[in-house]
Amino acid sequence: MRKAIPEYLKTLTSTGAPFDTGKMSASAKRGMKLFKGKAGCIQCHNGPLLSDLKPHNTGVPENFDVFMDPMNHQAFMAFTMFQGIPNYRNLKRDPGYFNVTLEKKDMGKFITPSLRELKYSAPYMHNGMIKTLPEVVEFYNNGGGKDSLKSKKLKPLGLSAGEKKDLVAFLESLSGEPLTGPKHVWSQPYPSEYPVIENWTQVRN
Repeated sequence: MRKAIPEYLKTLTSTGAPFDTGKMSASAKRGMKLFKGKAGCIQCHNGPLLSDLKPHNTGVPENFDVFMDPMNHQAFMAFTMFQGIPNYRNLKRDPGYFNVTLEKKDMGKFITPSLRELKYSAPYMHNGMIKTLPEVVEFYNNGGGKDSLKSKKLKPLGLSAGEKKDLVAFLESLSGEPLTGPKHVWSQPYPSEYPVIENWTQVRN
């Protein structure tokens, strides 16, 4: 599994994005200027993947479904125990990059995601707490969420309604043709040696 998934991911190549073809709309072009300037997005979303590949805390609201659903909470506790997170039984937030460093300053930090093909990856943020691109832009326009460890880079942006629409148009221009669909499905039958496991949540691994 660990070898197969990366090999499959290598086949998902972005094609036809207006940002790459030079066919951005006038609104998207205005949005790109905002992205690089007033909105400050490029501070973290830069490079070929539009990500600095570094962890940041933006104050994204917690997804409490993780803790309210018994099975989700059980999985969360198993993961945090395996990672060596202290006091994991009482933890009620996603530790994020703290998993890697076990340093308090990294609690709630997450690696900047790529913006490539984001039109197809809703809902947004690491926990799916923001449903649409306009809502993402509004989140950052307000200076991010509330967290004592939030990045100092985040400040209210003061974008107008028109500027927010232009920024969304630019973000949408980073997506091309869908990466998955009928033409991406294997031509061979699905391997019979991998049968579907009925009631898989009740079956021991």
